[in-house]
Amino acid sequence: MDYLNYGQHRKLLKDNHIIIKNFIKEKDAKSLGKELVNYPDKEEDSLCRASGIHNPVWGLEILTDQCYNLSKIVGDNLLPTYCYARDYRNNSILPMHKDRPSCEISLTIHLDGDSSWPIWIKNPEGDGISVDLQSGDAMIYLGCIAPHWRENYTGNQYSQLFLHYVRSRGENWEHYFDIPTYHKVLEMELEKKMSLK
Repeated sequence: MDYLNYGQHRKLLKDNHIIIKNFIKEKDAKSLGKELVNYPDKEEDSLCRASGIHNPVWGLEILTDQCYNLSKIVGDNLLPTYCYARDYRNNSILPMHKDRPSCEISLTIHLDGDSSWPIWIKNPEGDGISVDLQSGDAMIYLGCIAPHWRENYTGNQYSQLFLHYVRSRGENWEHYFDIPTYHKVLEMELEKKMSLK
């Protein structure tokens, strides 16, 4: 775990992001990227012109395995919420946005791709910062606070794994394991069934 540099939370707060080189080994990242590309039942995301998998088991393993180390890096106890693996293709785009409460502390991990594709994030002063990750590198970012985006992708394939956490004693703590979203979906389904009667 050569990437561990505890106490980077000051830089995270100052810049809204920090980079962790070799968060996972390059060969492991590329292998996971290939597994994602070949996964048969990905969900289509028409907004981003991409496809993805919500909570793939290999992503959940990384999400839970790294929770302690990431807590040390950001200087706060974290609880996992969910992960998402996305496979982008030519003309994919990630519109500028902020994340929902379940994504208080997030990581984007570059798995594999055939072309460079920087992610942009605004620092607290509102300046856009371009971050170009290599396979296995990760960016920790404050997705609920900092707008982030990607321009139009000109390559053919680019894969990412997103890991999302909340602070255990922060304002979004109740979103651990993405529970409120799940309960809200169940409530909506129940309301829909009741309205059909």
